[in-house]
Amino acid sequence: MAGIGSNNHETAVHAKLREMEAEIEARVGRRTAGLRAAYNRLESVLNAAKLTSIISVDLQGVITVFNSGAERMLGYSASEMVGKETPVVFHLASELEERARILSEHFGRPIEGVDVFVGLAREGEYEEREWTYVRKDGRRLIVSIVVTAVQDAEGEITGYLGVAQDVTQRRESESRLLLLTERLSLATDVAALGVWEWDVANHAMTWDATMAQIYGFSLATTDPYKQWSSSVYPDDLPAAEGALKKVMENKGRASVEFRIIRPDGALRHLAAAEGVVLDENGNVSRIIGINIDITDRKQFQADLQRAKEDAEAANRAKSEFLANMSHEIRTPMNGIMGMTELVLDSELNEEQREYLATVKTSADSLLTVINDILDFSKIEAGKIDIESLDFNLHDTLETTLKTLALRAHEKGLELVCEIAPEVPEAVRGDAARLRQVIVNLLGNAIKFTQAGEVALKVQLESKEKDNCMLHFTVSDTGIGIAREKLGMIFDPFSQADTSTTRHYGGTGLGLTISTRLIQKMGGIVWVESEIGRGTQFHFTIRLGATEGAGIVIGTVAPPEILRGVKVLIVDDNRTNRRILEGMLKRWDMKSTSVAGGEEALAQLSAAWGTKEPFGLILMDMHMPQMDGFGLVERIRERPELSTATIMMLTSAGHRGDGQRCKELGVSAYLLKPIRQSELREAIARVLGAREHTGAIPLVTRYSLADAHEPGASLQVLVAEDNAVNQLLVRRMLEKRGHRVMVVNNGREALAATEEGNYDLVLMDVQMPEMDGIEATLAIREKEKRRDDGSHQAIVALTAHAMKGDEERCQAAGMDDYLTKPIRPQELVNLLERYAAAKMKTIATP
Repeated sequence: MAGIGSNNHETAVHAKLREMEAEIEARVGRRTAGLRAAYNRLESVLNAAKLTSIISVDLQGVITVFNSGAERMLGYSASEMVGKETPVVFHLASELEERARILSEHFGRPIEGVDVFVGLAREGEYEEREWTYVRKDGRRLIVSIVVTAVQDAEGEITGYLGVAQDVTQRRESESRLLLLTERLSLATDVAALGVWEWDVANHAMTWDATMAQIYGFSLATTDPYKQWSSSVYPDDLPAAEGALKKVMENKGRASVEFRIIRPDGALRHLAAAEGVVLDENGNVSRIIGINIDITDRKQFQADLQRAKEDAEAANRAKSEFLANMSHEIRTPMNGIMGMTELVLDSELNEEQREYLATVKTSADSLLTVINDILDFSKIEAGKIDIESLDFNLHDTLETTLKTLALRAHEKGLELVCEIAPEVPEAVRGDAARLRQVIVNLLGNAIKFTQAGEVALKVQLESKEKDNCMLHFTVSDTGIGIAREKLGMIFDPFSQADTSTTRHYGGTGLGLTISTRLIQKMGGIVWVESEIGRGTQFHFTIRLGATEGAGIVIGTVAPPEILRGVKVLIVDDNRTNRRILEGMLKRWDMKSTSVAGGEEALAQLSAAWGTKEPFGLILMDMHMPQMDGFGLVERIRERPELSTATIMMLTSAGHRGDGQRCKELGVSAYLLKPIRQSELREAIARVLGAREHTGAIPLVTRYSLADAHEPGASLQVLVAEDNAVNQLLVRRMLEKRGHRVMVVNNGREALAATEEGNYDLVLMDVQMPEMDGIEATLAIREKEKRRDDGSHQAIVALTAHAMKGDEERCQAAGMDDYLTKPIRPQELVNLLERYAAAKMKTIATP
């Protein structure tokens, strides 16, 4: 039994032991599972912190934990890092050395290895510091790291945990902000900008040192706002405080200028600007502003304004002086030139005519100089405007060349004009300024050319819907310009050589004026030249398109009269031949050109032999070997050749030439350069007269003009105080068949218009008692009170030619404007317009 009992006890003990072991195993399993779950949760937390680097090391500094945030931050994987010593891998060696030195001084003993990394954390504290990490790719990061000791259940330190965040961008932003602050501070110091700040909640204002310096206050002032407001000039305080109020109400910015009185009594001008800083609720928390002393700037502006006013006063004085000089010079010039024209149209012997022609030439030269100086003065003052009016371009150019023809022909030069077919006739622009440029360039070309030709060529460079660009070329066969002088000839008061002025005369302003005018008309100018081989001036201008047909002189010849007529052109100048060929081709005429008399006779004989004779001969008067009259005489010697109608074109007419043309049976005698409209009408007239009557009267430029005289005699009132000009205008008008009444001033002119009816009033602007402007205003005022709507035509006659004179006349109600000296052709054109208007009125039922 004893044995049995003993066995039973042993069995029970073993069972109990097994039960206890099972319970222990269960407890251990549960604890292990709990630890594993806790470990898994910790690992999940570590890996979830993707923007935070979490690294754990043991007591030897070997990495035991390296989360995904550390992987992202440093570029290493956890498998690369776990098991390695942290300082060796990604810490900056220089920082470790510096930290070891600092810690050694702190602990009083050498600190090495992991102790450098954990620092004060070894003594149970956590430590926060900034560190430099080196990524796998070598890029450096600034991190903020917290290191703490990891302890077991008994409190023993088993390792260390470091949690780091990348603060690189934040530190860079802070560095930039610091740099910006330093620069701003430097800028405010250099610019003497005073900066102030107002804490709205506390009603407290603070100033920087520059503010105190500007106002002359101490920085220790107890109430800066009160001191500020007391220093502002009383009249300016409402505006200065208003700017602050505006900033508060609008939560924006404002600027203002005001004056202050410093403690030393000095008055200073300040410019101020301020803006608000809002809190998180959108309310104004602070106002920040700047002040700057602008007293010196204000003084400079005042000085500048005074200088500007002084300059304007001087300019006005200069303009008034020029206007007075213009009047004083032009008034006697008008008498000289006008009377000379009248005498030249009378019977004179050759010696008298030569003397008077010299007077006229000298007067023309003097007037050119005066006009150049006045124009240049107006250009320099910016007082020249470009008009935009419809005009006939071809007619303008041809008329302009007519005015220069005599000068060219007196020197034996050919003056030719070639206008390309595609160049439009009706354009919009400033015909007067274009004419001025052409006259200047052609006048220079004639002046500097002793033999050969001077030519104007016009081409269409480009065309758009609303405008066209034209290219003008003025060429000559004159002395030329040296290459090194080309760059200076457009400068004012300059010519290619000082001897040029002495030899040829002139102001040296013509090209400068032309250049400025061309630029104002949207173009450019340039020159090509070579000594001894002539010069070519080129310029472009932009002209507007117009639907108008322009002014056409003469009757348009019926095309059937011209079409198919066989024409022989005889001219030794190749350019003239080419131009005439172009004109005739446009009118469907068949032309043949030859350069001299013998060739012309051969062509006439050949045409007669083939039974296809020429119907018209266009013959130049001046040709070498055989001139025009000599050729006509040879033709008249052979009756079979005399069937052709002959028209003589001459570069220089002489007394008696017309009579000789009649004797030789020449049908027309015309002066070159001939206008297209004149040539076409002359051809139509001689061919038409021959076809219908057989009688061919000599056609001249005078007969062409006479055919278009309106035929209306005008009753003209002349208001002029100068006795010479009274006589001149009276003679010029009466010579053309008009009736004239002369009065001495505006008051008499006003009385005359009330007592009688006048088709036209020529009103001098500057007269005693009542000037032309006052008289015109009075006439217009009386017209307003009439019921018949009558309008008195008034044309200004003035020796003033400055900017604004024409506008002043127009503003007073004048209908037209003529400057003195009066050009006979300009007066004739004016009278024709008013005579034509009168005829139209008479013809209207």
